[in-house]
Amino acid sequence: MGKGNEKGRVEDAIKYLRTNFWPGRTFRDLADLNAQAQAWRDTLANQREHRVTRKIPALLVSEERPVLLPLGEPYDTDEVRSVVVPPNFRVAFDGNRYSVPWRLVGKPLTLRADAETVTLWYGSHRVARHARCWRRGLEIVLPAHADGLLATKPGAQVHWQVEAVQALGPAARQYLQLIQAGTRSLKAELDHLLLLTTLYGPVAVEAALAACLAQAIVGSHQVEQWLRLQDTPPLAPPPRTLADPRLTVPPVRPNLQRYDALLLAADSEEADGDAQS
Repeated sequence: MGKGNEKGRVEDAIKYLRTNFWPGRTFRDLADLNAQAQAWRDTLANQREHRVTRKIPALLVSEERPVLLPLGEPYDTDEVRSVVVPPNFRVAFDGNRYSVPWRLVGKPLTLRADAETVTLWYGSHRVARHARCWRRGLEIVLPAHADGLLATKPGAQVHWQVEAVQALGPAARQYLQLIQAGTRSLKAELDHLLLLTTLYGPVAVEAALAACLAQAIVGSHQVEQWLRLQDTPPLAPPPRTLADPRLTVPPVRPNLQRYDALLLAADSEEADGDAQS
C-alpha cells in the first residue's frame, strides 16, 4: 500500500485527465477513445514539464527505455467472476445478458471479460465467446446455443436424448444398451453425456465411449475422466488463475556487490570520522 501522503499524487493525475483530456471529447467506441488518449498523452501531456519532478516525461521515457526489461507474461487485467447459468441460459454481466449452450443450465461457470470480449468457461473449456457490449439492457445471443432445445419441449419426441446420444456412433449405441440393462440412471447418464458432447465435441465423446467399452467400463464420469486424460485440446486455452504456474514471477537474483559497496562506503565514512577526531 502507498503512503498516506502519496494519495494526492494519484488523485491529481485523475484530476488532470478530467480537466485537460475529457472536456468536449467525443468518440465512436472504446478503441477510438483509447487511441485518442494515447495520442494526447504522447503529443501533449508527456511533452510538458512535470509539476513535481520538473522534467519532461517523454525525455525520461526515452532515457529509461534501453534498460527496461521485457515483460515475461502479460498482466492479467480481466474481470473474473463465478456465475450459475439460469434457466434462460443467459448470464448477466455488466447490465447485459450473454448466452451459453442451454445444456449448461444450472452449471457453475467462470466468466472472464476484457475490453473486447466476454468468455465463459466450464472448468478448463471455453463454452461461449461474445464481443463485449458497452451498452446496457441488451441480450447478446448466439443461435447455436439453442440447438436441440426445441426437441425438449412438450409434444416433442420422448426419446430425443436417446436419439441424440445414439447419433454419436456405434460405441454410443452399445453403451446405451448396457446402461439400460443395468441399474444406473438413464436420465443422469444421458444428461451428462450430452453435456460432455457440448464441451468436447461428438467425435471425442464417441472415442471416449469406445475406449471405456474396450476396458469393460461404463459410467459417464469414467468417460469424462478419459476425456480429461487425453491430449485432446479444449475449445480454447484455459483461463489463467492465481494458481497457474505460468503466472509465477521468477525470482530476482540480487546483486550482492551492491551491498559490498555500501559496506565499503560505511567503512570509509567511519575512517574519515576517526581521522577528523
